[in-house]
Amino acid sequence: MADHTTTTAPEQRRTRQRSTALRPRDVPTRPFVNVLVGLGVSIALLYWAKAVVIPVALAVRMTFLLTPMVNALWRWGLGRTPHRA
Repeated sequence: MADHTTTTAPEQRRTRQRSTALRPRDVPTRPFVNVLVGLGVSIALLYWAKAVVIPVALAVRMTFLLTPMVNALWRWGLGRTPHRA
């Protein structure tokens, strides 16, 4: 017959030991360099996108400025008809 080995209760409850070779806290990070690179990339993207970002920002600002006047004209009964004049 085959050799049967039995395990005792303490051996069954034992958990595997985790490897301590490489933990996230042991990896050296350079937060200053990360922030500096992130700021540089952000500024470069904004510089290249300014041809799109500036007109969109102005359009959003104008909608906020013109909305009260347009609402007042609508309340006075002046709908979309004057745009044809």
